[in-house]
Amino acid sequence: HVEDDVATTSSSTCVVVDTGVVTCWGDNFYGQLGDGTYIAHTSALPATQVRAASAIVSGGESYCATTVVGVLECWGDDYYGQLGDGTLNDSLAPVQVQGLTGVAAIAAGRDFSLALKNDGTVWAWGYNGNGALGLGDATNRSSIELVRIAQRRVVDISSYGLSSEQGLVFLLDDGQVLADELQREERAVAGEQPDHGEHVQPEDRHETVARGADDAGERQEVGDGGGVHHHEAGADDLRARERPRHGDEIGDDGRRT
Repeated sequence: HVEDDVATTSSSTCVVVDTGVVTCWGDNFYGQLGDGTYIAHTSALPATQVRAASAIVSGGESYCATTVVGVLECWGDDYYGQLGDGTLNDSLAPVQVQGLTGVAAIAAGRDFSLALKNDGTVWAWGYNGNGALGLGDATNRSSIELVRIAQRRVVDISSYGLSSEQGLVFLLDDGQVLADELQREERAVAGEQPDHGEHVQPEDRHETVARGADDAGERQEVGDGGGVHHHEAGADDLRARERPRHGDEIGDDGRRT
């Protein structure tokens, strides 16, 4: 028997029902309903391909659900690699997080995700522009990476905060709670500066970044003083969408403002 679980974004909702099926409704601008379309729905419809789900989390405008066999399926917005499939391609249907099995618990922040495996290790991916993933740098990840916690065993995970003030929280097997924000503060006191990689700095809101092309087409950000626009060439419908920097809020309509 699977217990009901629910997750929400600013404009959509997905629920794991007791049969293990995921149903979603609301805005679908990024494919976050997982039904293979961009069509919004006012009533619950099943996310395609997800079966035997046991838990679900949301991060930004994407969802991830773990199954009873310990694998993780994610869908929706993938601008920062938060789907964990090694690409930056949004997905209208669930895709499996690559290289991740034996998942015991999952959590998510805005545009990043993390998973706790049965062996006590923690893996993270997605937005890392502010060092939120605790990996010792500020480079985004589109594939999972081990969060090193000095030989400590983690028994539960969570995340906190929003945008530039977010991070990971770990419950250790001895009852201690560890937040990766402490690691960043210690590096700052020591005078260490992370490599910001692709992170857009607050003073450079409309930085132009050209990303590589693959079978799904080319993705670019173009700053014109009015916002950052995202393009996916070769898609069935060419979709342009606003991409402000992290730190901007999400409006009532689900778009970043």
